[in-house]
Amino acid sequence: MKNKLIVSSLLMGLTVLNGCKPPADKPGMPKVESASVQLDKAQAATKEAAHDMKDYAFTQKDEFVAGMKTQLSELNRTVDELSARVEKSADAIKAEAQPKIASLREQAARLNRQLESVQNSSATTWDGLKADTHKTFQAMKDGLAQVRQWVADKIAP
Repeated sequence: MKNKLIVSSLLMGLTVLNGCKPPADKPGMPKVESASVQLDKAQAATKEAAHDMKDYAFTQKDEFVAGMKTQLSELNRTVDELSARVEKSADAIKAEAQPKIASLREQAARLNRQLESVQNSSATTWDGLKADTHKTFQAMKDGLAQVRQWVADKIAP
């Protein structure tokens, strides 16, 4: 039900976006993407969100845990890459980045513990543990996006 509501909301927003005409390009202004490009990106994001938010039943517990572990390993790989970039930077940036990276690693450890709990869950505790795991995963994903942006702003490519 939530998936249908989210998808419907996104599609309604896209319908409005599709009807809007982008402003003319002006010097010094960032280029505005066409509505079709925005639509393509939004559709891809919608598909990803629908896949991520798949409502797993208790009988699909192993599939859920395996999928989350795969996504967690991808997030950990990204944290490692950011950490390596930070290590090559100035000492001031390293000092400022260390707590941010440590926080991401703690979130990953917390998510890993939650996945162990989910794996050992019963039918009565399944929904609550699954929801908590999704919250922690989303918080880590959001935190990683913020740290990635921070690193991009501080360290030139």
